[in-house]
Amino acid sequence: MAEKKSDKRPETGWGEFLPQHFKPKKVRVENHAMNGRSTRTFIEEKRWQAILEKLKQGHYVFIEFGHNDQPKEKASYTPLADFRNNLIRFINETRAKKANPILLTPANAPSLR
Repeated sequence: MAEKKSDKRPETGWGEFLPQHFKPKKVRVENHAMNGRSTRTFIEEKRWQAILEKLKQGHYVFIEFGHNDQPKEKASYTPLADFRNNLIRFINETRAKKANPILLTPANAPSLR
C-alpha cells in the first residue's frame, strides 16, 4: 500500500494508485502507509496517533496489516494476540471519531481465530 521511493521502481504500492479513482475536488486521499511496519511498530512510531489527530466524522480509514506482523524473524514481529488487539484498537478508535474503518487483509495474514 505504501508509496515506493524512486530507487525501488518498478515496485509500487497499490495505495499509490487509489487517488486516481476519485475526483480530486471531491475526495482527498492521504496515504500514511510505510514499508515494513507492523501494527505494533505503526503504533510505537506514533503513526497511528498522527492519523487519529486528523480523523474527522465521515472519514474512511483503510487498514492493511499482517504481512509484517507475522514473521517471527523480523523486528516488526507482533504476537498474534497483540496483532488482534491492535486491529481492534484501530477499529474502535476510528469508530469513536465517527469515522469508517475498512480492513484490508493480505492473503497471508495471520488468522485471528
